[in-house]
Amino acid sequence: MRALEFFQRLVPRQLSARQRKILVWIGVPLAYFVCLFVFVRLTFPYETLKERMLSEFNATERDRALSIDSLSGSGLFGIEAEGVTLEETSGTPEAAPEPEEPAPAPDETGEEAEADGEAAKAPAKAKASGKPKRASLHFDTIDVSVSLLSYLIGNVRVSFDAEVGGGTIEGSFFQNDQVAKVLVDGQAVDISELTLLGKAVGLPLGGALSGHVELELPERSMSKAVGDFELNIADLTVGDGKAKVRNTIALPRLDAGALTLKAKATDGKLDIETFAADGPDFELTSEGKVRLRQPFDKSLADLEVGFRFKDAYKNKSDMTKSLFGSSDSKIPGLFDMDPTVRRAKDAEGFYRWKVSGLITSPAFRPASASTARRGKDAASARTKSADKKDKDEEDEPAAE
Repeated sequence: MRALEFFQRLVPRQLSARQRKILVWIGVPLAYFVCLFVFVRLTFPYETLKERMLSEFNATERDRALSIDSLSGSGLFGIEAEGVTLEETSGTPEAAPEPEEPAPAPDETGEEAEADGEAAKAPAKAKASGKPKRASLHFDTIDVSVSLLSYLIGNVRVSFDAEVGGGTIEGSFFQNDQVAKVLVDGQAVDISELTLLGKAVGLPLGGALSGHVELELPERSMSKAVGDFELNIADLTVGDGKAKVRNTIALPRLDAGALTLKAKATDGKLDIETFAADGPDFELTSEGKVRLRQPFDKSLADLEVGFRFKDAYKNKSDMTKSLFGSSDSKIPGLFDMDPTVRRAKDAEGFYRWKVSGLITSPAFRPASASTARRGKDAASARTKSADKKDKDEEDEPAAE
């Protein structure tokens, strides 16, 4: 009653008694919900929620471990997580490199040289004592917001925004009883910091990832997916001189230029329209399809992939000459000593492979002669198309 009397004093006296009564009965519940929201936001146990999330995830995952530095509120009905890391726990971690001990400068003697030497050794020792690195996926921040209104009518609508690898990934997810929709946009994500991605590919990667993914899942089934994929990795680099290609030979770092992926999903079949790269050191072509399944790691790949190392890369150093053979020599390189690899090589220097099986662990085998011919025809068609486009661009100014 005291609350009603308080709100009655706040209502303007110019209003009629009925209007004042309506405003009071609206204001009291509204003030209650505002206070409830403020108190919940100020006292919500985010630390307890974080521990619950970590314990449940890590209890079910054997090969990966999740860690979160802090969890807090965001917006009206969202949460923000900082320092989110998904780290691989299986396998052998990469050992930290042994730092070299710096020698004292020639003009330093006595106590000065000894003091400077100890100071220089200190950070090196700290680095040497660091723990071995494991493949991981690290997010600086992840902001997730849930639509309460959609939830009240039986739908799930979530928007998210993440800072990762110096870039951003944002998108949304919607789901009801009939359909699920996913929309993701990425911009300038440094993939060299996503070591878990490099581990999955089998070689260290570098470059800036951008792209757009729009996917609709009728009946919430991946096997009926419809949508578009468009990804681009600018300045892609592959290898570091230590990691081995298919456990065969170490590949020196190469510049693959821009990698472009364009694909269209129809009724659960993902058709690869473009999957290619053409850089100073490396060229890649690919075609085929992926049969999407639920869950995604059960999807089946059926791809034909071709790649070759360019002469500029082969002749870059004595190491690359021994690996791939010199362009002016008939002696094959070490890379071609493997009989399987040698069977995959065609007359134009492309290594052509048939990639099939589970998307997470596909099988590689040398492509057949017909596959190689199709690959060469596709490359020839792309070259003719590019030449025609250049010629048309040259003819336009002349016509004017």
